[in-house]
Amino acid sequence: MIKIGLFGSCQLVTCYDFFLNDEVKQQNNINIEFALPFYIYDINYIYYKCKIDYKIFNEIDILIIENNKLNCEASSQKIIQYCIKNHKNIKIIKTCLIKFPIFPINWSGHGENKKDYENWKDLDKIDYKQKFNYLISKLKNDFTYTNLDINIVKFIEDNFNKKLLFTHSLHPTNILLYELWKSIFKNLNIDITNYNYNYTEELVLFWINPFTSKMIIDLNIQFHIDFDDNFYIKRYNQNKDNIKLGNVIVEDNVIVEDNVIVEDNVIVEDNVIVEDNVIVEDNVEDNVIVEDNVIVEDNVIVEDNVIVEDNVH
Repeated sequence: MIKIGLFGSCQLVTCYDFFLNDEVKQQNNINIEFALPFYIYDINYIYYKCKIDYKIFNEIDILIIENNKLNCEASSQKIIQYCIKNHKNIKIIKTCLIKFPIFPINWSGHGENKKDYENWKDLDKIDYKQKFNYLISKLKNDFTYTNLDINIVKFIEDNFNKKLLFTHSLHPTNILLYELWKSIFKNLNIDITNYNYNYTEELVLFWINPFTSKMIIDLNIQFHIDFDDNFYIKRYNQNKDNIKLGNVIVEDNVIVEDNVIVEDNVIVEDNVIVEDNVIVEDNVEDNVIVEDNVIVEDNVIVEDNVIVEDNVH
């Protein structure tokens, strides 16, 4: 039995059980030992969960790990160095986050990208061709530090105007996720074309960033997609003053000040949720808030009142 562990963002840990399904695992004698999101082990996140025990990496034959730039125990570099030193027989498959922040305002993983507000331009002044070429060049550089097929970047370059490849800057659509996992399968010596996948919905979808009218023209978008210039204008005008004050816009009507989330009289501080000045729950689990005594999921990740585009999920 080949024991595999995964460590990375949603592009790995949310999608693995779709691509590495029971049929694939049974035919290839594979068992998934763990699939861990890196951010819950980053001590700088407000939803930090616990320290990661490196011993888990001693129990696997293959590690599929997404490169990151963290400087803590969740650092991909530190984990890889540990595996090389302590588990010489392990096979390491390095991937990277496929991100494409081409929109006027992008999600960075911690909240909306502060730089997009600070460098705001009127929508008719954005050069999307220049922006597109820069992002393609950056992806090519990121891929040089992975075991992924560089042709994935070529696929994005050739097809961005023909198919919807990103619902927002960090979330590829199923079309692109398939290309990513095809390359991962190749590293596992598995031919993904031997398997049929039926998509009933997008594997990673929280919302869709609308295109702008100029983006459609500049990039010669050939498929039907709604555009909404007013979405970005309204959002910028709504949030620009908070950004100038140094606050982080995490979600609609949510402002982060000094690592405290304030929303409708619900304050989250140091993993303690307080509602109407009453402590509701002391040890809040990942991505949950308590509202009216009901635990609901929330996809908010915050780091020290700063949005960092590179350390994302």
